[in-house]
Amino acid sequence: MTQRLSFRDLLLAICCVAITIIGCTLGGSAPAPDPLAGELQAINALIDTFQTSYSQKNYAALRGTFHPKANVGIDYAGSTVQSTYRIDEWITATEQLLKDKRSVSDILSNREITVYRNLATVVADYNYRADGEHQAGQDIMILVKMGGQWKIFSLVFYGDPVRKS
Repeated sequence: MTQRLSFRDLLLAICCVAITIIGCTLGGSAPAPDPLAGELQAINALIDTFQTSYSQKNYAALRGTFHPKANVGIDYAGSTVQSTYRIDEWITATEQLLKDKRSVSDILSNREITVYRNLATVVADYNYRADGEHQAGQDIMILVKMGGQWKIFSLVFYGDPVRKS
């Protein structure tokens, strides 16, 4: 025995499907986009540029990741090396440090990023290698967003003294 749908039942089914489609399309069940996703993406891009420009000894690009009035601090565990620099001093010191290095790699991993309005903190493990030298530790950064751009305002290296591999 075959059962046939009445025109009324068919019309009711079509209306239910249409209402469901319209409800989902107009914001029913779709999750709201994460407002920080774009900020996190921009911050990670900045940190990627920092590590790449350092590794490639591209000092103009490296300088571009920093706010013009940024400061850099260095504190190596078990060492007397504790210094603070204005950004221009640090770039100059970095150029001198790396000038004879053939191969430089500075990788920032395990990034923990916290964003609060136009400020952000980044804590990342770093792994530095250059011509048989190795150093590991943490970078701690404070970023500021000005003019729609994230820039490093403060960077502190904390880690072990450089050692030969």
